[in-house]
Amino acid sequence: MVADVEQVVCSVEMIPAAERHKLLVEWNATEAPYPQDRCIHELFEEQVLRTPEAIALQSGNENMSYGELNIRANQLARHLQTHGIGPEEPVAVCMERGFALIVGMLGVLKAGGVYLPLDPAYPYESLRYMLTSSRVRVILTQTALKRVYSTLPETDTSTALIIVDHEATRALIERQSEMDIPRETLGLSPGNLAYISYTYGPAGTPKAVGNSVRGLMNSTIWLIRTLPTESPVTA
Repeated sequence: MVADVEQVVCSVEMIPAAERHKLLVEWNATEAPYPQDRCIHELFEEQVLRTPEAIALQSGNENMSYGELNIRANQLARHLQTHGIGPEEPVAVCMERGFALIVGMLGVLKAGGVYLPLDPAYPYESLRYMLTSSRVRVILTQTALKRVYSTLPETDTSTALIIVDHEATRALIERQSEMDIPRETLGLSPGNLAYISYTYGPAGTPKAVGNSVRGLMNSTIWLIRTLPTESPVTA
């Protein structure tokens, strides 16, 4: 710059070519193979076949095995299907942390639907906005959260509120088949949406961000390879 005061700043080489190559090429060579034609819940089902009795979830002194988690998720998925849930259909899950939340999330994915998490601690205005803008077909929630869901508007006359721990609802869900649902019957492809999450921008209005089934598979495989663990998930 001193030698040529007319030189444009953006044309100045700030680092040597070898270092630039390392930063831009070598350190970004992160491409790795992953099953692009599969769905994440199918990998979970394969793990169930391998270790059905192994602990999948822990919450305090309670445990849940892979086999039990799979059964409960399958039954919920089939119940969701009776409400018209399938590919590209969003399902809001407004639950406290625990086994039911994991069952709900997995059940939505097994039904081929789109998982939309709603944190019960969010302001009511934010929850209302997320529900109305996403046009959910079903809301999964719990009896303990009546203070939350009783204030939420019906986004559509066809929106169903499923209180998973309500005695009558639980009985309906437990009547469903425990078997896995073949993906072929769902019409689900890796290009379909897997979940929607909302983020807050500078304006303060939540913004919806979606991720595909294939994208969720990619990030999950990366996580497994990067942070390998044999410990169960703590709910």
